[in-house]
Amino acid sequence: MTLEQPRRVGILGGGQLAMMLCEAASAIDLETIVLTPDSESQAAHWATQMIYADLDDEAAVAQLIELADVITYELEDIPLSTLKALTCAVVDGSAQVYPSPKTLAKLQNKGLQKHWLRNNHLATAPFYTLSGEAQADLAQANKLSLPLVQKAERGGYDGRGVQVLRSQSDLAELWPVASFLEPFVEHELELAVVVARSTTGEMRCFQPVHLIFDGDDNILDTVTSPANISDQVAADALALATRAITALDDAGVFAVEMFLTTTGELLINEISPRVHNAGHLTIEASAVSQFELQLRAVTGMALPETHSLHAAVMKNVLFSEPLTGLCDNDATIFANSTGDVVTHWYGKKGSKPKRKMGHITALADSPSRAAEKAEAGMLSLIKRAQEGAA
Repeated sequence: MTLEQPRRVGILGGGQLAMMLCEAASAIDLETIVLTPDSESQAAHWATQMIYADLDDEAAVAQLIELADVITYELEDIPLSTLKALTCAVVDGSAQVYPSPKTLAKLQNKGLQKHWLRNNHLATAPFYTLSGEAQADLAQANKLSLPLVQKAERGGYDGRGVQVLRSQSDLAELWPVASFLEPFVEHELELAVVVARSTTGEMRCFQPVHLIFDGDDNILDTVTSPANISDQVAADALALATRAITALDDAGVFAVEMFLTTTGELLINEISPRVHNAGHLTIEASAVSQFELQLRAVTGMALPETHSLHAAVMKNVLFSEPLTGLCDNDATIFANSTGDVVTHWYGKKGSKPKRKMGHITALADSPSRAAEKAEAGMLSLIKRAQEGAA
């Protein structure tokens, strides 16, 4: 491994986040090596080199350590055996890994993360640990006031691993897994602040964005920038996010998701130690994207300013039958004639309901106008799919 500024970035995971990281790397003269079990990985369109193997494949992880100057992630659900191998490589000096395996282990387990937030005096909802033993967990739940939210410690994303318990009969549906309960937080808005912190300690934050989730499946539907909040709430959100990432004392991009409660309090919901859906609109709407910042942060490069260029709305494109005509298409990016509505099609093969197939970012002089353009972009995409199927 070279002691000079890292130029070869290893990425664990090969989905659309890795694809966009690889695309950003090519623009700043970095090489990328992606380890993924997916033989149809979207990252292969842009990566310098691909390693096709399971993320806990000992030989493949060793190969990634050998080839890369620095290793990072596109997802937090990295097997513990791989984190142990990366830890050993850091200790013996054969690898640089950011965020560190210790940080990832702490944040990928939502229970450990909640304890860390509380121990570091970072505002979050109260929580009550469940063991996965049915009778004991039910007894704990019966001590609390409904409604409650159960969150699995591992494996929760895109609506998975979270359920709302609104009635006494719902308590019979408690999952028998290691998890925790939170009181349902009455909130006005869900917000996110995407923060980058370099190996040198330099930090940059994007302005707070408003997150809107699909009501049925709790999958992120729309991101609006800037969020419709007061200057004081925005400043408080930035301060809370900055304090959290400073406490982590690590490098990379982190998405700090928050609730703005009906009483005006900001509570951290969770922190993701990677580039995040909340930051996709930064590709077009900001002076630098979250993907470039991630690469710069983990390689020790200077971090540019993150000022916004436009109001923007990002809308996730989830699979539905009208999009079937596009499902065999390769990954592509296309814009409307004026360049203010940009569609990122991820090129995923096959289809299943609610799968993320792409995203649309619309730019305007106001969030409301950007929202109108995003909806028009979705209709245009459906029309393109229908024409492709004809």
